[in-house]
Amino acid sequence: ADFPDVIFYTPYIRPIDHLFNLNRIRKNNPGTQQDLDLHNQFVNILKNMKSLSGQVSLGISSIDRIYAALFDWTDGDQEPYEMIGIEHYQDLQTEYEIKNQKLDKLSEILLIDGIAESGIPLENSQSGPGSWKNYFTVFPVENRADGFEQPRINVNLATENEIVEFLMQFENQADSSTSQTFIAKAIEIGSTLKLITSGEKGKTYHSSSEIQKSLDSSPATSDLPVVAKQFFIPYSNWYEINLKTEIDNVQAEVNAFVSVVRNPDHTVEKLIIHEFLLR
Repeated sequence: ADFPDVIFYTPYIRPIDHLFNLNRIRKNNPGTQQDLDLHNQFVNILKNMKSLSGQVSLGISSIDRIYAALFDWTDGDQEPYEMIGIEHYQDLQTEYEIKNQKLDKLSEILLIDGIAESGIPLENSQSGPGSWKNYFTVFPVENRADGFEQPRINVNLATENEIVEFLMQFENQADSSTSQTFIAKAIEIGSTLKLITSGEKGKTYHSSSEIQKSLDSSPATSDLPVVAKQFFIPYSNWYEINLKTEIDNVQAEVNAFVSVVRNPDHTVEKLIIHEFLLR
């Protein structure tokens, strides 16, 4: 049957491979290199986020407390996170019943001490700067099949500014002087990867090797270490999908998080639904 009065709103499909998976925090022992690098990335993200009032509201000490609270909430034991001198929930006057398991939904973070008080909303209508949803996820978006335990960004879909912002999350990590040399030229990398030369309608990369070749061919980035595959992908594997319709003033909305398994030629072999909500 035809439904001539149905209104279909613009579908919202967002790649989320580049988001920080909060459940990674619980996997590392406090003080290990992996833990310190994750903490550093977490600080780099939050220190530039803005509250609902539009002001940068969090200092490093406040961010440290939130990281400790997240670790203690999800780590699976009763031992406190002590690397920054905080026995978090043991020191609070308010009693908390701790989950001690991974987060199942991003909205769960609102139960954690310090999150709501930060003034940073879970999400906003535009999913723009200043929302947890814009930078964080609870899904394992890091593609471990390629050997990288960190998120990577789709350079075909990201803007130049988004590429630069993503790289700056890894600034000042102690993991590798090689990657830090790479990140130091984040602005030049973003400019090179999104440069459209005369006669081109757009820039599209079909493989990681093409991304690396673009950097190797530019005078601004040709001297960089060959580590582009550590940060960039040409195709996404994780997506958030939102579709809203309306008929007779009744709205229906579908929101889902899905991942895809790709063939060697990057076509989709299988789609996996991880979360599905109809309301």
